[in-house]
Amino acid sequence: MATSFNHRVFVAAGTRDGLYLFESDLDRRSWEAYGPFLKGMDVSHAILDPRDGTTVWAAANGEDCSAVYRSLDRGETWEMAGQPFDVEKVWHVEPALANRPGTVFVGTDPATLFRSDDSGDSWYPVEGLSSHSSRAEWWPGGGGMCLHTIVTNPARPDDLFVGISVGGVLYSPDFGETW
Repeated sequence: MATSFNHRVFVAAGTRDGLYLFESDLDRRSWEAYGPFLKGMDVSHAILDPRDGTTVWAAANGEDCSAVYRSLDRGETWEMAGQPFDVEKVWHVEPALANRPGTVFVGTDPATLFRSDDSGDSWYPVEGLSSHSSRAEWWPGGGGMCLHTIVTNPARPDDLFVGISVGGVLYSPDFGETW
């Protein structure tokens, strides 16, 4: 994912063998490359947290562990954020907007939305989505039955959208309470 912050462009590239970070000025004529980080992990998604411009979040999966990792110093050092998830795969990690500085979301397979309000130290499932009336109709797509996309809306901070394969796109107007 490419992000512009402080007149710099930041790209996080998750691969099946770790995470690579790239940085450039806005002209994008030359790039600095860093990594691989989280070697041996299958990194399905990574993002620079726009709330501070230094925290990098990564959804990473290994043979024995599916977890979210965070770097508080733009990739210099890494730590697991909380405990590993008891899921098939962690697919997406998304920081909330600036009005919720400690909140981060995670999408997994099987399709579950997790939330942390303490910067990833602890996670809990968003029950409004887990008990959604259409859940019995969701079925696995090519990547499993995963919650693969989480989108926030800067114009309406309580809006939350999630993409579920093959459950569709669901919308919450109240930050995940109802869908």
